[in-house]
Amino acid sequence: TPDLEEVFGIVGASDPTDVIKSVGVIGLTGTALKNSFSACGIALLLVFLLLLMLFLEEDKETKFSLEKRREELIRKTIIFLAGIFIVVLMLGFNIIPFALFESTGGVITVLVALLSIIVGITFIKHFLISGQIIPRNYLKKIIPPYHKFMGYCKHSAGFFIMGLLSALLLTVCWGWKYRVILILLSDPIIRWRAFPLFLWHTIVVLLPLAIIATILYMRLEKLERVHEHENIQLHQLKILRFIIACVLFVLGILVLFLV
Repeated sequence: TPDLEEVFGIVGASDPTDVIKSVGVIGLTGTALKNSFSACGIALLLVFLLLLMLFLEEDKETKFSLEKRREELIRKTIIFLAGIFIVVLMLGFNIIPFALFESTGGVITVLVALLSIIVGITFIKHFLISGQIIPRNYLKKIIPPYHKFMGYCKHSAGFFIMGLLSALLLTVCWGWKYRVILILLSDPIIRWRAFPLFLWHTIVVLLPLAIIATILYMRLEKLERVHEHENIQLHQLKILRFIIACVLFVLGILVLFLV
């Protein structure tokens, strides 16, 4: 009985579609939205926010252009989400064992929360005290691998790999309805009836990431239209980084309480 949220039900030869009906599209949508704000869902959001910080960083090696930043934002967001979808599909068709996610996802969630808090504090400190929000040189002294790691993440391959790794956060906190869908996907008879629900759940969970990327894209577009001077644009980017740093700190603390 789904009401107990403990017993999933039995998929048998009699009428296995009853299990799908008990889950339902509306119920699964509500569950997916709830999962988006679970500890694992917020940790996934934190990973994405950490990557978004790269788009707001001044790169002295290339000519500054907000138009190119926007194009890069859309392209790499799609690459990041594609990496997640690939792992989710492999999970859904039992190519990757679900036990792997259960054993590692909780640890990764805590590590992401701690990293977000550290990065958030560092960016906030530099913005408020020195007026600068380029902490990579500072972080390089206290966290030697940080500078090289973020350099790798800037590339499209880095976003794709981070998407693959971030998929480990997707299923740890998800409830019984998602597990029902996974069980149904393992049954060849009903697999293709369960697959749309499985895909829909993933889309709803990842929807906040797409919304945030869209908001940032629109903000960069408005910034380019309103402020044509490069120095003003760079200053506005520093403010955006400060805002994201505050969000990283707050959400990082929240995840530690939710885990």
